[in-house]
Amino acid sequence: MPCDPYTELEYFHTIARMVECVEKNVADLVLMGIKPTYPSAKYGYVVPFAEGEKYQIVKRFTEKPDVPTAEKLLEEGAYWNGGVFAFRLGYMMQIVRKYMQSENFEDTRARYSEFPKISFDYEVAEKAESVAVVPFNGEWKDLGTWNTLTDELHHASIGNAVMGIIARIHMS
Repeated sequence: MPCDPYTELEYFHTIARMVECVEKNVADLVLMGIKPTYPSAKYGYVVPFAEGEKYQIVKRFTEKPDVPTAEKLLEEGAYWNGGVFAFRLGYMMQIVRKYMQSENFEDTRARYSEFPKISFDYEVAEKAESVAVVPFNGEWKDLGTWNTLTDELHHASIGNAVMGIIARIHMS
């Protein structure tokens, strides 16, 4: 789960619905879909087959396309990938075995540094054959950039911060 979303309580209820999908074997991999507000090259896109009430089966997943491709994906009803994934441990162990022979979770954890440095989104989500998306329609922002973060900081709460080369003249 990402560490920097600006969101509301319903976000966590959506995660619970993702877990329900895993428990009911809806798909091997379950993603959270965020309703996009603009075409962006910063996010992955989840294209569902059709609208569903609680979840939708995914037609395809495209990680960080260029903006023109993102515009086309939005026309197809795509969601942004919210970066939250739900799956059974056995499913993940099958994927792990593509990269190393491991007998159990503890062995895999001990050898974690041996894994190739590849994005989960590119290596797993884009290639997965059994995927569902649970839509989240509430307020959501990725606070991964200073611009987005400062948009949410309405008032200075603890002093001032300056980034870059500065000339400091008596500040209080």
